[in-house]
Amino acid sequence: MKKLVLLIFISALLFSCKNNSEKNEDKSPETEILSEGNDLRNTDQIENGNINTTSTPGRTKKDTISLDSTPNNRPTDNPTINTTIASGTYIRTNGGSTCNCNCLDIALNNTSELCLVPNEIYINARYEKVGNNIEVYYSGNSAKTTKKDLPWNKFDKTVPIAILTSNGNTSELDWKGFSMNGEVAVDYALLGKKNLEGSYKKQ
Repeated sequence: MKKLVLLIFISALLFSCKNNSEKNEDKSPETEILSEGNDLRNTDQIENGNINTTSTPGRTKKDTISLDSTPNNRPTDNPTINTTIASGTYIRTNGGSTCNCNCLDIALNNTSELCLVPNEIYINARYEKVGNNIEVYYSGNSAKTTKKDLPWNKFDKTVPIAILTSNGNTSELDWKGFSMNGEVAVDYALLGKKNLEGSYKKQ
């Protein structure tokens, strides 16, 4: 009798465990699908540089935030300075309003008369553009020159006597002086420095 009761109890226990197991198996896929659905609805999606936040049903969709939109994202104006020296007449800014030994008549790859000392020393100067600068070369003395006792034929014609550099609105002339045999002719280096060195502005 006791064995029969024990056998019935064990059978009922096994049957109960089997039913619980089947219920759990039937419920698991549904629970997993619901869980995955909630995760997908609450996931922040980043697409094409934008962050799109999708809300769950019943809630409004948040605004799209662009990663590229930054404040003051507009091009800066960088004014450029004109560093080009063109052909034309340039007058020394502190030499008066007339071209009485205060002007450069620049003719690129050509020669023009250049005054070194008023009513006394004039030369023919050749102008060559090198980069953004203008190099001035001695090309011979002018017929207007009254000072004949200078060694005109010995001055170099391949070494610049001055260099003109642009500073934007004005140009600066740096006087180098005459050269002989590739070296500065000390006795004649200062000829023209007083009247020509300085700032120039195109007329």
